[in-house]
Order: sequence, then C-alpha cells, then structure tokens
Amino acid sequence: MFPYLFITGLIALAAALFPQRRAHPVFWAMTFVVVVLFIGLRHKVGMDWNNYLLMIQRVDGGSFLESFQFAEPAFATILWLSAKSGLGVYGANFVAATIFCLGLFRLARRMPLPWLALATAMPILVMVVSMSASRQAVAIGVLMWLVAEWEDSSILKRVTYTIVAAMFHFSAIFFLAFAVLGLKVRPGYKVALGILMGVIMLAFLQVSGGADYYDQLYVSGQAEVTYSSGATQHVLLNGLPALLVLFGRRVRAKLFPGTLLVQMAWLAILLVPTAFFFSAAAGRMTLYLFPVSMYAFSGMPDLIGDRTLRAVLRTALAAVLFVTLGVWLEFANSSYAHIPYRNALMMDSQDLHL
Repeated sequence: MFPYLFITGLIALAAALFPQRRAHPVFWAMTFVVVVLFIGLRHKVGMDWNNYLLMIQRVDGGSFLESFQFAEPAFATILWLSAKSGLGVYGANFVAATIFCLGLFRLARRMPLPWLALATAMPILVMVVSMSASRQAVAIGVLMWLVAEWEDSSILKRVTYTIVAAMFHFSAIFFLAFAVLGLKVRPGYKVALGILMGVIMLAFLQVSGGADYYDQLYVSGQAEVTYSSGATQHVLLNGLPALLVLFGRRVRAKLFPGTLLVQMAWLAILLVPTAFFFSAAAGRMTLYLFPVSMYAFSGMPDLIGDRTLRAVLRTALAAVLFVTLGVWLEFANSSYAHIPYRNALMMDSQDLHL
C-alpha cells in the first residue's frame, strides 16, 4: 500500500501547501513523469492485468488487421505494435498511461488550483481506473484534453476528438451528445442533430461489433456480469460535488465555468439514481465525468474570502482525498489486485511478462 499512499500523499501535500494558480513547470513535469512511470510500467497490478496479457498474446499471433478482433482499432494498434516490438504488455500500458496523463495534466493545469485538481483525480481515476482499465483510461485522457480546450474548439474538433477517443474505447462515443448540445442553433435543429448523432452512434457500435458486447455487458445482461458493487460509490464521487451546480449562479460560475461543465454536472447527478438499475453502465460513464469533481474541488476555496479559511479548506480537501485512497486500499473488494505494487524497472528481466 505504501507506494500508492506515498505518491498520492505528496500530491495532496502540494495541494495543501501550494495554492498558486500556475503550478511550477519543473515540479509539474517531474510529477507527470513519475505518474506515467508508476502507471505505465506496473507489473501484475490491476484487475484486468491477465486480460491484457491475453490480448497481447492474441494480437502477437496474427496480422495487423486481425488484431482489430480483440480491441477497438486504436488500442488494437498499440497492442499489435507493442507485441511485435517485444515490449509486451508494458509497452502498451506505457503508451496508454502517457496519453491518459497528457490529458489529465493538461486539464488539471487549466483549473483554479492545479495541484488540488490533480489530487482529486489521484485516489480513484489514477490509482484505480488507469491501472486496471487501460483502454478506457486512454479514451478518458483524450476527452480530458478536449474538455481543457472545449470553449475554443470548433464543432469539427469536438467531434474529431470524440471519435478518436471512441477508437480506444467505444463507450466514449456518448460525448458526441455534448457536441450537439453546444451548437448555437435553434432547439428543433438540436433535437434533429441529436437524433442523427444517436443513429450514427448506434450504427457505429453495430458495425464495429460493439453493440452486442456493450448490451450484454452493461444493459440486457444486468446480473452478475453487469452489476458492479463499487459503481454506486464511483458515481457518487462525481454526483455529490455536482450537486453544487444547484447553489446559484455565483457558485456555478466559480465551480463549473462554461456550459460543458454545467451539462456534465447535471449528467453526473442523473447517473446517481441510474446506478441502482444499471450499475456497470453508470459506473463506466461516470469515469468520463471526473472533470466535474476536479473543477468543483479546485474551485471551492475561491468561494471563501478569508485567506486563512481558504487554506484550512484546501488542507481539509487534500486530507479527504488522501484518506479516500487509504479506505479504498483497505476495504475495496478489488484492491487485492493492486497489492503489492511492483514496477518493471525494479524486476529481473526473466520475471517480466514479455
């Protein structure tokens, strides 16, 4: 447990001690490198470790086009290149971690308190999700980069980034809905475009073979396969901070700047009751909404005028985030897959899965 708590603790400490709106570039870059290496070169860590090993073995035995049978096209490409280069699962994980962290750090640096925003993502999004669900982590990273540039992006850029994210994990295609909602056109046109986007998304999933997979995994097979015991907690991580969107225009402007964040906050709230019926689907979707909690936590201290009280709140939030990871490591039914932590840089070459 110590490596997880140590890295998260350092970032939480930085969040408490450094309220600057611009993180020091050297320390920020050093943290980026450490987090990428920690995630990307993990060894036998994460619930899906064996699944990704199996995927690597399958793509290694076939052609490039045949690799598309085992993962979404963009991630299949990473797997195939990593397998053929002899880097195995470590190469694929390292590339995935790099893309994920590029989006995460880019977004966090745009927030009112970058270190606090980064600390918000550490307990679950970084230490749990990115170290188990590599495909979705890449898609999340791509969309986080898009969220960071949303207000200055054209509709073409928003659609393009969303499609790129979906090439790593098909579930990211739902982000097209935000692109439609962001159009400055008459409501009737938005409805028509929304329907068109829905048809395109369904056709995309059908042609790719993802429709049957996701239906079985998240909707019609809602039983052992689709029930996720931790999904409700994951949904609440964004759903509870999202409730602050109800606290008037001043609070909303501080915590959720821009229309996109407000829309994401409303969706985060909507997913809370949804989790009781389709827990796995809601749990997957909420992972794309972590910008809501990151913006909310990093913006909360600005709601307080007194400098001392701002520091107290900042420290309290950092402490809560650190404790959240400790609770997950101690009590979560999937934490065993993360313990002990091992890194390929510290392993003998004959012990690596190459």
